[in-house]
Amino acid sequence: MNMIAQPETRQPTTHDLNYTERLVLHALRQWVQNRALWSEVVLEFNRACGPRAATRLCDALDELFCDLGINARRHLRLYPPLCCQISQDELCVLNLIAAQQAGASRHAAAILDWLVPEAAARRIGQCTREIARELFETGYTLNHRTSESGRQVDGAGLLRVLL
Repeated sequence: MNMIAQPETRQPTTHDLNYTERLVLHALRQWVQNRALWSEVVLEFNRACGPRAATRLCDALDELFCDLGINARRHLRLYPPLCCQISQDELCVLNLIAAQQAGASRHAAAILDWLVPEAAARRIGQCTREIARELFETGYTLNHRTSESGRQVDGAGLLRVLL
């Protein structure tokens, strides 16, 4: 049997993320894994963003994660809090916030359509816009990932960008 060499695409790890992305990813994983330790997440956001912004951010993140848990089209795959790997679903949530921050509304709408039904997309979109704005106002940005050519991607090309 002949083996055709397939180009291997390296899966991103937490080492490829900036501080803000790691912070949001940790919040998501901690929210799912052990809500009793949510206060530690709030303290980390407090150190990074200040008390007022941290309260608004953590409330919005809590609402986002709850809405995703209830309304996601399928079970989202997440890794444990200290794992260096990143699932496609975790990267998708980070990309959603980054697209909102970058003002890439079509990209954000495509991600929302992939993640949740239309009925929940408006509420989740508003929540992610609030998170994106609060992070930006405190000096933090997430990397807005686009296609290799540098142009914005939505629809069918979105899945390649998310991976």
